[in-house]
Amino acid sequence: MHVLTFGSTGLIGRYILVELLKHGYHVTVGCIRNRERLLSMLATHNYDHSLLSIVEGNVLDKEDVERSFASCSSFDAVISTIGEKPDCIGKVQSHGARLLFDAFKKFVKNVDCYFVLFAGSPILDVCEDANGLSKLFLHSKVLPDLWRPSGDEYLRVFDMVCSDYKEITWCLVCPPMVADKAADGVYEVARNVHPPSPG
Repeated sequence: MHVLTFGSTGLIGRYILVELLKHGYHVTVGCIRNRERLLSMLATHNYDHSLLSIVEGNVLDKEDVERSFASCSSFDAVISTIGEKPDCIGKVQSHGARLLFDAFKKFVKNVDCYFVLFAGSPILDVCEDANGLSKLFLHSKVLPDLWRPSGDEYLRVFDMVCSDYKEITWCLVCPPMVADKAADGVYEVARNVHPPSPG
């Protein structure tokens, strides 16, 4: 199996990359801005180095994105965890996702290839009233203002994928919280809604 990843040095992306390599998948890391940072991050992990290919570039540059997709004749999955700081000044998620989906349509010939995007919890439903009515976490009172710009970006990506890329098989994963620490094996899982806060 050959997987093309974007955002592989970020909080979520680095864990996904390590797990893919540890399980013996061939991985092409697309649009990596800093090869040394990536290799340093992987230095403490045991994996077959022949399974890793790196395509340097910027996810906001169409030629770099297309070069990443053109680097292999066939991918079985594409995983994007691209993101930026909470203020979302660069609009990396929405601009980058459009370039990724356009390149996917242009280059991916494997009809079974799956596109997996990671976004944040602001676009999940949350129930915050006694009548059981749901609304997007983004539109709730409890989402800190710091995360509203990224929530708007994730919602733009979701709306774009739903309206402009219906022919692509995709999945949007919205982890409510990802801690930068070792996994403890305890997870709260819910489908299409924000899980209740612990404690």
